[in-house]
Amino acid sequence: MSEKIRRRGRPVGSGIDDWERLLTIASIMSSDPRLKVTTAIRELGFSDPSVIRRLRDKFKANQSKLLSPTRYRPSFRDRSSDFARESQMSAI
Repeated sequence: MSEKIRRRGRPVGSGIDDWERLLTIASIMSSDPRLKVTTAIRELGFSDPSVIRRLRDKFKANQSKLLSPTRYRPSFRDRSSDFARESQMSAI
């Protein structure tokens, strides 16, 4: 009878998908490398400490993926048509 032992406290992970926000933070930081993560998050308009902490922790965990120079980041001009996105996805 193996029962899963419940851990004390709050469960890990919020379940909130912050990937778009993290990409925006990465683009802000790549435009000005002197910025710290918290400063870039505050530039987006977030002031709640729990949101800042959540975004900062997620950014630190995925920092190598977000700030890698080989990562393709489509600009706003690339998003102008759905056809362009579909052709890019089919090429992959």
